[in-house]
Order: sequence, then structure tokens, then C-alpha cells
Amino acid sequence: MTIRSSMYASTAIGVMDHDTACRVMISPTSNYVEVQCLKGLTLDDNIKRHYIALKDTPEWIQNRVNALSVLDPNEDHIVENVGVRSTHHTFWVYKND
Repeated sequence: MTIRSSMYASTAIGVMDHDTACRVMISPTSNYVEVQCLKGLTLDDNIKRHYIALKDTPEWIQNRVNALSVLDPNEDHIVENVGVRSTHHTFWVYKND
């Protein structure tokens, strides 16, 4: 099963306002996590892309996904310096270096 996600205008603004932005997609059946990060609008090769579970991702990603997971998906609701939950299984998390 492939989970697809697009970036909405408000999410793009959040990405532009932070040093690092990562799209975190969690499989609803296996909890497998795919992370794709942008750093200064380029892909960051330092962050591993595939994880068995959220607990295996960097701590800053875990903390932001956990905070956003209590919210209903809404691509227009950006939590400052945390991110946005764009779908039930897709999160955009932000960090300033």
C-alpha cells in the first residue's frame, strides 16, 4: 500500500519558515515510517528515510508527531515551531537549527 501526500499552500509556508522540514508518513497497517526531509529546500541525506516504527526516528521528530497526533488532520492548522497534521497518517514537522 502506498500512502500519497501533497503539500498544501499553508504547509509550504511552514516549510519556508523553518531550517528543516520533514514529511513523516506512517503506514496505518504496519506503523512503518517514511521520512523525507528538506533542509534549506534541498533533501537532507543525513536523515534516514525508512524506520520500522516512530520510536526509531530522531527524538525531535517523535516529539512533534506525538504532539500533532492529538489534532484532527487540517492542512491549514499549523502549530508554530511544531508542524501540521495534513492527513490521518501524514505529518509535516519543522525545526530551526
